[in-house]
Amino acid sequence: LLLDADDTVSFANARAGIWLPQAAGRRLTEALQDADFALVTETGQPVAGGNPVVERCLAAGENIDGVWLKRGSGPGEVWLSLRARPFGDADGAVLGATITLADRSEEHERLMESA
Repeated sequence: LLLDADDTVSFANARAGIWLPQAAGRRLTEALQDADFALVTETGQPVAGGNPVVERCLAAGENIDGVWLKRGSGPGEVWLSLRARPFGDADGAVLGATITLADRSEEHERLMESA
């Protein structure tokens, strides 16, 4: 995914479109809600402090790792890892972010079983 500085998805590739079919042209936060994804930690707890993509990556230019998107519960639940990287201009202003999503549902299930 590519986000502009206002949290609007300017590009979503085909794979991202599987999970977030209506994302392009919409705010990421809204697209996640409409697709029933929650921002959570690896253990499934809600991420503290709101949306780190918006509040830390876009607003402060920080790299984001260790955030997950979760949909559903029990068998068939979906766990996506999320990484966000800001990009900017020569003066250091954040112009947007690249978001990488990866399906880690099976890995996460194994991790939780071994815990």
